Amino acid sequence: MIAKRLRLLLIEDSENDALLVIEELRQGGYDPDFTRVDTPQALEAALENDGWDAVITDFNLPSFTGFDVLRIVRAKETDVPLILISGAIGEEQAAEALKAGFHDFIIKDNLGRLAQVLERELREVVIRRARREAEKTNDRLRLEIDRRKQAEEALRQSEKRLQSINDELERRVEQRTLELQETQKQFLHAEKLSAIGKLSASIAHEFNNPLQGILSVLKGVKKRAILEEEDGQLLDAAINESDRIKDLIRGLQDFNRPSSGRKAVMDMPQALDSLLLLHKSDFYGKQISVVRNYAENLPYILAVPDQIKQVFLNLITNAADACDKSGGVITVSTWREDERMAVAIKDNGVGIKPEDMERIFQPFYTTKAEVKGTGLGLSISYGIVKKHHGEIRVESRPGEGATFTVMLPIKDGEETAFATDKKVV
Repeated sequence: MIAKRLRLLLIEDSENDALLVIEELRQGGYDPDFTRVDTPQALEAALENDGWDAVITDFNLPSFTGFDVLRIVRAKETDVPLILISGAIGEEQAAEALKAGFHDFIIKDNLGRLAQVLERELREVVIRRARREAEKTNDRLRLEIDRRKQAEEALRQSEKRLQSINDELERRVEQRTLELQETQKQFLHAEKLSAIGKLSASIAHEFNNPLQGILSVLKGVKKRAILEEEDGQLLDAAINESDRIKDLIRGLQDFNRPSSGRKAVMDMPQALDSLLLLHKSDFYGKQISVVRNYAENLPYILAVPDQIKQVFLNLITNAADACDKSGGVITVSTWREDERMAVAIKDNGVGIKPEDMERIFQPFYTTKAEVKGTGLGLSISYGIVKKHHGEIRVESRPGEGATFTVMLPIKDGEETAFATDKKVV
């Protein structure tokens, strides 16, 4: 039988008693490699070395007791069997020692059971260590599982965020694509309108020449011919209608002509009348009546005439389009508010939905059918009014019509609308 190696720390003041313990262990099948100490200092020094398989101590020592040994060993947090050997303590004190932490107690007269007790305690050490290692392994596994769960959850959250970002990018790309397509359509439509405007101006120019000839003839006849009263009235009517056609032609030419950007003195009621004249046939076809509420003694304003006319032409056109049923009424009002002139275009048409009110001045936004509007008119009008240091307001209720009010300054810096060196338009 091969003896089992045993690294033993023996706490004993008697060399003979120590030899008895070693002999009993050898007879029990162990090959002890032992170190004997008999003072607390020597014990603490010996415990600095790891690798002890067991600690066997006497209870009564010259400089300390078994309880002191127990305290010193436990302070080192070493996990070795701690066996108490004594022939001088009673059962009560032995029970107290076991309760305090000794693994077993052996009476010196019964050392024969030492090898058996030690073998049992060494197995317990192996079991305890295996259990602790298993617990540590389980703890590590639980920690690893928790970390993996956290990593998986973080990965899921990252995937969700990534999917959300992808969805948002796709939505934005789709929205931007639709906006670009709509912008392209609106620009193409605007180009068509521009071409139509140029064609209209060209036609107006061609009509203007023969019209001037007709007017010259009619006015010459009126000066030189002696006519009956009824014939004279007919001739006056022909001249008046020819003048009206001339005004229409001039209006078409003015709106196609590029803006000079220079401000001039404007007679607002006169400008509004010329714009209403352009719409006369449209009003007649839609059975729209016009009400003029012009305040008296209105001052002139300083503005870029063709730009301001473009604003009110657009507002009048929108008002006419809103009156989709017969019996529509458009009311054009002017008044003065402190140092500003107000012009209101009111209709009794379909009105504007509340959800559209905040968007009507956005470029390319329109509630009209594609063939009727580009969505640029109100946006451009808003910009023109702002450049003139004015403001544009809108009030509307669905089914009750809308009122657009434009406020324009009468004075422009140091210049006033009463300047006499500028042409009244």
